Amino acid sequence: MRNLLFIVTVIFGFNSVAQNSQLKVCLEKEFIYADSANGEQAICSYEPTGLLALSNGRTIITTILSVQFPNRFNHEYDEEISNNYDEKSHVSSGTVICLDNNQSKIWEIVFKDERVEFLEKFNDTSFVIAGGHISLEYAWLALVSQNGELIWKKKVNHKRQTWASSLAVHKNEIYFLHESDRMIFYHTEPNTVKKHRFFETAEKHQLYLMKLDSRGKKKWRKGIDIRKNVQVNGGQLLAAGDKVYLTYRHIGPEINPNNRTYKNSKKLVTLNSKGQILNIKSFNRRTLLSVENKVISCTSADDDSLSIYSNDSLIATLLIPEDIDRFWILGNFAISEELVLYGSCNNNLGLLLLSLDDQYQLSWYWNKQGDMKIQPGAYCVNGNDSIMIAAEKWSRTEDGYV
Repeated sequence: MRNLLFIVTVIFGFNSVAQNSQLKVCLEKEFIYADSANGEQAICSYEPTGLLALSNGRTIITTILSVQFPNRFNHEYDEEISNNYDEKSHVSSGTVICLDNNQSKIWEIVFKDERVEFLEKFNDTSFVIAGGHISLEYAWLALVSQNGELIWKKKVNHKRQTWASSLAVHKNEIYFLHESDRMIFYHTEPNTVKKHRFFETAEKHQLYLMKLDSRGKKKWRKGIDIRKNVQVNGGQLLAAGDKVYLTYRHIGPEINPNNRTYKNSKKLVTLNSKGQILNIKSFNRRTLLSVENKVISCTSADDDSLSIYSNDSLIATLLIPEDIDRFWILGNFAISEELVLYGSCNNNLGLLLLSLDDQYQLSWYWNKQGDMKIQPGAYCVNGNDSIMIAAEKWSRTEDGYV
């Protein structure tokens, strides 16, 4: 029995009109997810994480499913209930959905207790997905055919908490950025009762990059930042030519020439295809962009202007239209020989597309906002100058967004 339906995933389709460089919305479709436990009311969230257009005209969407049981939050304090978070709210699973040309569902695969967080095209007949187990016991990757057949699946485990950070595919090889975390215990003097001892702890949070072949076999694994007492969070991962580029945020002690300081900074790491680190440099407030088999970067977020960089050289600056109060750039794709940046705008209340010409100047833009908060999930090019967006919608209420 399904008691409550929440419309949370939206697909927008666009056709680009070359004559006046405008976008025409040709499709807006909503998907519904619902769940229950023994007939009990459930609030469900269908959160899109990836979107891919296949050569046969089908579309693949990956999602994370989150379920809440609001009636259980009304209980008075009970030790048995409060010790079991899954009784009230949990990320239940991940899914892969296949849609036909009319955006109707053909098939759906559910990965129980496993998030499906990343999606990348592998070839014309298959794609790679990746994510983590809800217990953080392991991260995982899988190769899936366009017909929904699981070709292979691989778990990644560091004998401690492990989760996925990013995924890239290049020349039939797979790059997987993932993190692990554990507490290190240091023994000190025992107290008066022998069986009781005092311990000190330190956090060991590490970042790794793994390369796999087309059969899912590991070719190498490289520790990107494996220091103690450091918090690292993986970011973007791109492969172009014979190089691999990744970003991550570093929080913790950092050795400087003159002193040791505690810093919060973003890094850009460049490696070759064999996993050797070629360069590490500061990359604060910038986002990687993949353009014609090369990598450039742009401003991550701002209010009124956007800067484009090649390496560390500024190559262009453009003004942002006044009706876009605040923007975040999440990535890019190419369409009609133009570079299209996608992200969110107006304090994450809307969707944003910015199209740049060959001189990196603004050609056209599109944003969607209003009383409905629309959180971007994924974008893709569907062929014939068509763009698709998967997003999550939240309605504005007196209590905020739900």
